[in-house]
Amino acid sequence: MHASVSHQRDWIGRTADMFIYLAVGIAAVITVWPFVYVFSMSISAPEEVVSQSVWLYPKGLSFEAYKLIFQNTELWRAYGNTILYVTAGTLLTTIVSIISAYPLSRKRLFGRKFFVFYLLVPMFFSGGIVPFFVLVSKIGLFNNPLVMILPGVVSIWNIILVRTFFKTLPDQLEEAAIMDGAGDLRILFQIMVPLSKPIIAVIVLYTSVGIWNSWFNALLFLPDKSWQPIQLFMAKVLVYAKADLAVNAMRNTQDAMNMTALSFQLKYAAIIFTTLPIICSYPFLQKYFVKGALIGSLKE
Repeated sequence: MHASVSHQRDWIGRTADMFIYLAVGIAAVITVWPFVYVFSMSISAPEEVVSQSVWLYPKGLSFEAYKLIFQNTELWRAYGNTILYVTAGTLLTTIVSIISAYPLSRKRLFGRKFFVFYLLVPMFFSGGIVPFFVLVSKIGLFNNPLVMILPGVVSIWNIILVRTFFKTLPDQLEEAAIMDGAGDLRILFQIMVPLSKPIIAVIVLYTSVGIWNSWFNALLFLPDKSWQPIQLFMAKVLVYAKADLAVNAMRNTQDAMNMTALSFQLKYAAIIFTTLPIICSYPFLQKYFVKGALIGSLKE
């Protein structure tokens, strides 16, 4: 009897595992296929791209779209601007999140609940775009590259995540450090931060991806093209069709058919060129990401 029940449970477990693996496999295919499709379109022969005959693997081989991208000075300037915004914004946001979250995680902070509530209110309620535009203009950030960095430095969501993670660390660590004469700054940077690599990785990844994909603030506040990020440049290519890439393609190609085909293919090449760095950064943070996200958001 017991053997029959055990065998039945094993069969149910294997069946459940099979369905789980099948679901994960389908999800993986659905997730990966658009990247494979875009990459294949970017290196296929231009005439195959225009005819929409590419659906998985490349047909023909052409790197002309990438050559035109590398020759475009506006794209490289936008690329450099984005790297600057991502580096500075991620660094400042991470530092501010850690420094703000540490006192909020300590029970000895007077008025701790009030400060947490004070932070939660603007997290759920905001003034809207018009007041935000007026505020940014009044403080001198309009047409200023700092508008891509400073407004997002204080991220309440990141502060709450780091605070929750700090609360999971044993109180005995802090008590022992205080007995040894350590101050708050030493406790924070020599004890808390080294133990917080998982949540720091989460903050770094969330912030860097958010800044890398940001374009709306640039559209509102950066009319000067010399400071616009890569995503606004991409919006012009994909949505507004006002970028110089297609113009360059027409100038460098004699045949009218190739002009149209190449300008159409440039969109796919530009997508790969602009998204590849942020995708490649994920494997370096994956080791800490899942643990940090779970602990920082669920465990209290």
